[in-house]
Amino acid sequence: MLVEYCFRCGYYDSATMLAKKTDVEELSNMDLFLAARDIEVSLARRETEMALAWCNENRSRLKKQNSFFEFYLRQQEVIELIKKGRNGCMDAILHARKHFPALEDFKQYEKDIQKTMTLLAVHYREGQSDNPYQELLSDTRWHWLIEEFRREIVKMYQLSPESVFGVTLQAGLSALKTPACFPDPEQTAGVKNKDCPVCQDNLHVIAECLPFAHCSQSRLVCFITGEPLNESTNRPMMLPNGYVYGEKALAQMAGDNDGTVTCPRTQNSYKLSDAQRVFVL
Repeated sequence: MLVEYCFRCGYYDSATMLAKKTDVEELSNMDLFLAARDIEVSLARRETEMALAWCNENRSRLKKQNSFFEFYLRQQEVIELIKKGRNGCMDAILHARKHFPALEDFKQYEKDIQKTMTLLAVHYREGQSDNPYQELLSDTRWHWLIEEFRREIVKMYQLSPESVFGVTLQAGLSALKTPACFPDPEQTAGVKNKDCPVCQDNLHVIAECLPFAHCSQSRLVCFITGEPLNESTNRPMMLPNGYVYGEKALAQMAGDNDGTVTCPRTQNSYKLSDAQRVFVL
């Protein structure tokens, strides 16, 4: 799983070393991803020749999956000519006239072509932030082309859109995700369970759009220690502010603070004797 994930993210050296070290070279799609590496490197250098040659070799397969990748490459070539200023505008027009009509199903790109050619009428300045076509002019489009190429490779060889590692990680986070992982910030600002994977900063972002876990039977857990609450060894105790914690955690906190306990949610302090036992039916 990790080898494939690293390949999909472009970490070719790490993926190759991991595959060789764990002896899974034959079980991974190493040859497929390494063959695509040269094209990604060329796109990173802002070159389209190798990518266009790949499109020409796989034209029939790309047509079956209704790929726009070749058009995006030609579009980027025109954009780069336009970015050169007045000297490149005529070259951009000639380049567009030569290559855009040669694409199959030319009319499906009509709106994108119109938007691209409108750049000829827009005075381009480096770093211009109020340009409505800044997305087309941005250098980040080259990185986007690399991502688009990876998606085309995955689709062409009928691999899953998401890596197995990504799917497994999301399934695990969804199984652990509860409403307590996403509390109301006005009530419990900055309160997180250090032992909960979903509450960790990096994983919290991934879990935000995932569904909550389905629990047919609820289990009470102490917010402080993460230990289960029960009627024998760790009874639930409620502080005067209404929050419930385990008897063990409150007793330990009181022992360290001369009989005083502090609610980790509200920072209010009380005597241990103020805590009342809670009975759960």
